[in-house]
Amino acid sequence: MIATARHVNRLAQQARESRYRIGELVQATALNIGDAVAWGQFLDDSRQVSQFGFYGTSAAIEILTIAGMAPDNRLIRQAWGGVPDASSPTSKSPAYDLADLGITFKLAALVDAEYAGRQSDNLRPFERLLKSKIIDGRGWGYYYYDDDDRDTSPKFLATAQAMYSLRHSRIFKTSADAEHVTAWICRELSEDADLQPDELALAVLALADYQGFKSAVHEFDAAHDMAVSRLLNWAGGRQPQVIGESRSYHYSVREKAGQRNHYVFYPTDILVALALIQAGNPQATREYTLDVVRYASTNVKANGGLRARSSHRIATVDQLWASRLFDAFEAAVKRSPRNVVPRVAQVVSHTRIRQALTALALLAIGLAGTAISIDADIWAWLRVAGGVAAAVMLGVLATAIWKWIGGK
Repeated sequence: MIATARHVNRLAQQARESRYRIGELVQATALNIGDAVAWGQFLDDSRQVSQFGFYGTSAAIEILTIAGMAPDNRLIRQAWGGVPDASSPTSKSPAYDLADLGITFKLAALVDAEYAGRQSDNLRPFERLLKSKIIDGRGWGYYYYDDDDRDTSPKFLATAQAMYSLRHSRIFKTSADAEHVTAWICRELSEDADLQPDELALAVLALADYQGFKSAVHEFDAAHDMAVSRLLNWAGGRQPQVIGESRSYHYSVREKAGQRNHYVFYPTDILVALALIQAGNPQATREYTLDVVRYASTNVKANGGLRARSSHRIATVDQLWASRLFDAFEAAVKRSPRNVVPRVAQVVSHTRIRQALTALALLAIGLAGTAISIDADIWAWLRVAGGVAAAVMLGVLATAIWKWIGGK
């Protein structure tokens, strides 16, 4: 597909509409929990299903702010009304499972919600709690209930997620803890060749907000560039028909009451596209990024929300990642559509004059190939080559004209 500046502007409009659709879906699916509201794992459940938790509610709060709702909106206040106080979790009726506050991914989700639509020069309650669970000054494990009941070592995915969630904290981003964790992430990126695309993408997203440590963490640039390079290699071989697949990560938590299995899902392509946009939207994968945004916006339009390929469900956290991608893509297009359009398309379609010159060149080659293919006085192999060249060039010309006229 030949993408033009007009095409990416239209795609940005579709992304904006999809972002609002997801916000409307979240508003329509709030569960009433006494005087509060909450959300569960899926937004396509029957309203009679009352399952809810920190993941769903935290994601919903951020989705609503991305869709334009103010943090002090009544619905968002109602959502916070059921969430326990970070400093005194048992002070409210325990509508939520308080043990979940010891799980890094769920606590990080609350930090994301805590900062949704806000910046702060003070430590916020869940941020303070998450910060207190750093292991050995290096990173976060999967869980940390207390000093005697915690993970024994940092885990890359949990650490990258926590650092990404803390990106809005001005205090944390300049702290010694942040510097030490940044250094640990960079070492792991340099040494672990088996990191999955989701892990690499989260690391790229996280490191983008900790560039103040470049001089102190000598491996920073090399580690970041290596992660981006690995994402480029992965995305470069991605076929459009498989875009939209998710990846799950399972982990065990050893609670005092026994061992429990947990899992976390990531919409891989959406994470990778978001990370690539954050990394400057490299030319090599701009077409891939457009394919992901196109897939996600089309999916939302057809289903009212992003429906996963694997589970065929509209998962709340997936809607958050899609909203983040739509928001980032809109911002990139607003800054400059030329920085989103792939290079070849940018060269041939930036102005009407370039379009005309490109069309004339393609037409000339096509006609020359046609003339060669019907000349009985030249070698047969040359006539075949001329026919192939004519078919290819005239086909490209027809596609280009159709895209230019349609603004796609």
